Amino acid sequence: MKRVLALLLVAGVAHANGRTEATSTIHWRPGAPQDVVAGMTFGVLLSHDGGATWQWMCEDAVGYGGVWDPDYAYTASGALFATTFNGLKVMRDGCVFGAAPPGNTFVSQLEVAPDGRVVYAAADPHDAAIYQSADDGMTF
Repeated sequence: MKRVLALLLVAGVAHANGRTEATSTIHWRPGAPQDVVAGMTFGVLLSHDGGATWQWMCEDAVGYGGVWDPDYAYTASGALFATTFNGLKVMRDGCVFGAAPPGNTFVSQLEVAPDGRVVYAAADPHDAAIYQSADDGMTF
C-alpha cells in the first residue's frame, strides 16, 4: 500500500515551480496510520483516511515558497511540523501553520523520536544548534 501511494503521488498533475511534480517526503502519524502527510514540490497533501482522499495546501499556507521542499513530521497528538527558512512551523488545528518556538531561524532538519520528543536542527549564521522538545513542541 505505501509503495503504491508513493507512486500515485509522484504521478501528480500539478506544475511545481517550474520543476517536475514529485513527492519529497511521506510521513504517517504515530499510532494513527490513516493520517498521512506528503510533502510535494507544489505544496503539501494531507489524508485522514489512509490515502483514499487528499487535501492540498499551497506553499504559502505552510510558510515557504520557491524550490525549497520542507520536511514534515507528525507527533502522536496530531501536531504537524514543517521546516522552513523562517523557522519551524506547526499546525495543531488542521487548518493553519503557525510559528513554533524559538522563532524564525532557518530549520534544516526535523525528526520525531520514538519517545515522542520533537528534535530539529537550526542552520542559521547566528544559531547552529540542535533543539528538542518533550512537550509536543510547545517549548524547546
